[in-house]
Amino acid sequence: MASATTVRAYSFLVKQPSVKRFVKITSDNVNLRRLPNTNSGKLMSWNSDGGSFETYTKIFFSDTEGSKYRANDMTGAYVDTYHPYNGNIYMVNSKQQEAQNGWYQIFVTAESYAESAEEPNSKMAWVKGDFCKVVDLNEDNNSVTGMMIPAAVYYDMETGDNVTAKGVSLPETQTRKQGEYANVRFCTYMLPDGENMQVSLFQKVNAFVYVSRCNIELNYGVRQNAACSLKVVQEESDMEDAGDMMVLRASLKAPKGKAAVDALNNYLLSCGDAEFGKLVDVLCPDHKLPTNDVYFCGTDGKVYTFSYDSSTVKDYGGLDYNVNVSK
Repeated sequence: MASATTVRAYSFLVKQPSVKRFVKITSDNVNLRRLPNTNSGKLMSWNSDGGSFETYTKIFFSDTEGSKYRANDMTGAYVDTYHPYNGNIYMVNSKQQEAQNGWYQIFVTAESYAESAEEPNSKMAWVKGDFCKVVDLNEDNNSVTGMMIPAAVYYDMETGDNVTAKGVSLPETQTRKQGEYANVRFCTYMLPDGENMQVSLFQKVNAFVYVSRCNIELNYGVRQNAACSLKVVQEESDMEDAGDMMVLRASLKAPKGKAAVDALNNYLLSCGDAEFGKLVDVLCPDHKLPTNDVYFCGTDGKVYTFSYDSSTVKDYGGLDYNVNVSK
């Protein structure tokens, strides 16, 4: 008598901050302070050098830590006032959600780079309410699943612009129906060059949706039995001192056009776990959901996106989640 085979469900790992309130910066050149007043020290940024691949950054307050972080002509280290970008979203301290003397305490993390020699640090800093807008988290499930999230975000080589594609909601994404990756949601988007397709993975965790994106290089009209095949190749970066890159390539039997696009979509929906796993391993290495493109719905009905560094979440009362996608 044959025994049933149980397929283990895939799970994602993520460190999520415990926050209910955010602020959106609404002005340029805003100063952040150690205490909720203009006499307190400014938040500053110390950069280890002028821009090598190992550059790392530390943030500090000018009145209490200035002696620890100094400019250095020998190493190229320099110091700047930290100014948040106009439009950036910051998490408000969950233990101090209300304004104090018209100021909000927010969680700030230093800039980080792929090859940084050290991890970024974080600080609680105060921003004056005149220079930001309060955004409260909408935890209603229908609002979260109904959010319109860009199907793709890419750099247009011809115009030099960052392009945000038309949005899709979670129910509109494609969903694997079988195997270890059942219920993994994704969407595909053909980039203007016609040579690359962007694949975006969507994963809801509580009231947030995490999005991870990668491009697949397309080779058309390949002589092969299968309509589509996928492989991962390791390539050297064009930039000196940068590490190797993992590149996904799809070989398509069909010529360039809609038939090839449909073939890749069908392949991603129906291929075996080993093949689909190649894509997931690139999108979410070691099962970890990236935290650089996170979406949520505000109580004002608008959709917001922000990023955070998972290595600093512990400083902000964050929680670890193991998300089983089969549930």
